[in-house]
Parts: sequence; C-alpha cells; structure tokens
Amino acid sequence: MFTDIGAAIEEARWLRIKKGHDYAVVQAESGVMKVHLLRWLGVTSKIRVMFSTKEDGNGTVLPEVR
Repeated sequence: MFTDIGAAIEEARWLRIKKGHDYAVVQAESGVMKVHLLRWLGVTSKIRVMFSTKEDGNGTVLPEVR
C-alpha cells in the first residue's frame, strides 16, 4: 500500500519489467494506493485506476487523475 503516487508508479514499472505483465496503480476507498495486475481489473470494476503500465510510453498519468 502506498500514500505517494510516485512510489506506486515506480513499483508498477518495476513489476512490469520483472514479471512481464502490465500493472495498474489503483486507489482504494480509504485513499491509499495499491499496485494490481492490470488484467484482473475489469471494465465494471469499482476500483479507480490512476496509472497503467500498458500505455506507459512517456510515463503518462491518466487524465481523470489531474
């Protein structure tokens, strides 16, 4: 669990390199951020995705977070 988005993004990128799968930084209802495997987060998921390594060409944070 993370309280700093920079640290959470760094962890997601590291996991992407180490394991070869896409990861997402998600925000729980309590406000803390967690790193989850992206393929387990469906469209109907109530979890808010803040960052994804799938589209991380330039380290882009999703626009909804701004």
